[in-house]
Amino acid sequence: MPQKMDVHGKLSILVQSDRHFDFVENLTEAALEKGKQVKIHILGDGVAFINSITFAHLIHMAQISICSDSFNKFFSENTPVVPRTVKIVQPRQITEIVQWCDRNIVF
Repeated sequence: MPQKMDVHGKLSILVQSDRHFDFVENLTEAALEKGKQVKIHILGDGVAFINSITFAHLIHMAQISICSDSFNKFFSENTPVVPRTVKIVQPRQITEIVQWCDRNIVF
């Protein structure tokens, strides 16, 4: 029988696409309403997310991290200022994020 995620479940959202930012925001809001903890990790083309209004909203709702390699590659020039609450992490640290949670969703 499948296990149910309890009220205090943990969700990680991996954003590796430069599309569907509105889904990430809606999913985060829904998870928080259900009492879930949410971590969002941004990598690959998903780093374009940093320039969106949705990113500014999510900073206050979830713990956010960004892959350092993807960030440096995407923003080789005109690097944006990243809020101190957002962690810049090494690619190998994605494993820790995935192991932390009960469920993962990838966009």
